Amino acid sequence: MEKGLGIEVGRDDEDGSFNGEITRCLRTTMVSDEGEAVRARAREVAVVFGDQVLHDEYMKRFAEDLSDARII
Repeated sequence: MEKGLGIEVGRDDEDGSFNGEITRCLRTTMVSDEGEAVRARAREVAVVFGDQVLHDEYMKRFAEDLSDARII
């Protein structure tokens, strides 16, 4: 995937079902050698995604922007 944070799950062309693809993708992402790049990238971005103070500030600014634009 573009950001390197996941593996695309394929679907059956006829009915759109996953046909075991989710299991394969999870196994690849979580335990296989080829999934190490995804796991490494997830560790890199965990610093941002796991920072509650940062997210609280983003939400505060977002709410202020909405208020300034008189959307809410």
